[in-house]
Order: sequence, then C-alpha cells, then structure tokens
Amino acid sequence: MYLSYTNSDFKRSFQSADVVLIDGFPLTLLMRLGGRKDKEHPVPRVGSCDWIIELEDAQPSRIKKIAIIGASPASNLALQERFSRTMPKVLVQGWDGYEGLTKLIISEFEELSQFRPDLVLLGLGMPKQEIILDTYYGLLPESVYATVGGAIDQLSGFQKMPPRFLGDLGLEWLFRLVRDPRRLFFRYLVEPIFLAVLVARRGKSK
Repeated sequence: MYLSYTNSDFKRSFQSADVVLIDGFPLTLLMRLGGRKDKEHPVPRVGSCDWIIELEDAQPSRIKKIAIIGASPASNLALQERFSRTMPKVLVQGWDGYEGLTKLIISEFEELSQFRPDLVLLGLGMPKQEIILDTYYGLLPESVYATVGGAIDQLSGFQKMPPRFLGDLGLEWLFRLVRDPRRLFFRYLVEPIFLAVLVARRGKSK
C-alpha cells in the first residue's frame, strides 16, 4: 500500500493486475475494520506460498509448463527440483534473479518465449518484480504471471517458513522480523507509520 502511494511505476503495474490477492494480516484486519465483517463475504488472505502449495496438491491439467524467475541460482534450482518431484507431469524451467534475469532481458525474453510457460512465478522482491513485469510486458510471451516475492526461497527451503499456526494468529510478520531484522525493520515497523500519515492527509484533502 505504501509503494502504491510513493512509487508510480509500482502503482501502474499494481493497477494493471487482473487479480490481486491479500497477503498480510494487517491488510486483512484493516479491511475488516473498514466494514468487511460479514460472513458471506469474508476478506480472504492468500499468501504466495499458500496457493503454490495448493497448486502442487491439485495439479491442474491446464498447467503443463511452469517458469521460475528469481532468487539465487541454487535456490531457483532447488525449487525446480521440488516441482519436478511434486508435479512430475509438469515441465519446469528456471532463471535466477541475477545473471539469468539479465540474460533474459538482453535477449528480449527469447528463451522464455521458446519455453512457452503456462505459469510464470516472478520472485524478485517488491517493487522490482512489479516494475520488471510492467516494463517488459510487451516482450513477454502469453502466460499467467504471478509476482511471488520471497516465495521461491521459502518453497525451495533456502529460507525458513513461519510455522503455519502463526498465520492464524496474524504473527507471521513477527517471525520474519526476528529472523531478518535488518531487511524488514523499515518495511514492518516504519513504513506503516508513513502510510498512516499519507492516508490521513489524503482523507483530509477530500
């Protein structure tokens, strides 16, 4: 939400999305406090890891090829190997978020176009993944593109996932903050304050 106020490139990419999922307890709580409390239309919280794991279990026949773009070479390869085990009928190809991504951009995504994926998991972190998707969308092959943040590292085992019960308690963010305070301190503890100020100013200007 904060980036949508402060980064025009991110905002443009976000607004062009066909589907937006809520991944974060604070957003769910805010929407409930804003009036979305009825049981018939609950506010769903669906993290990237959640729906990708469900995808492994369901193995829909329409998905025959999955491309993974992002993370380190080792982490990317580990997720490719995981999908090969959990979804043996699906072809998987990956490009890491460093040299692999650079080669894709330089070649105008030629290898990705040749692979012709049905689903592309783009895990480059926010807002880089959204800006990359928006900037190069005209060069990308037709597919479903999902920005998944750090899900590649979590699903590959390179980053420890929070215990599932913490999600029900709305405390996954605290688990991540304790494990990686230098990277997440500003996002989790400072940005919300800036966001509150921006929202309050916007409300006063209307």
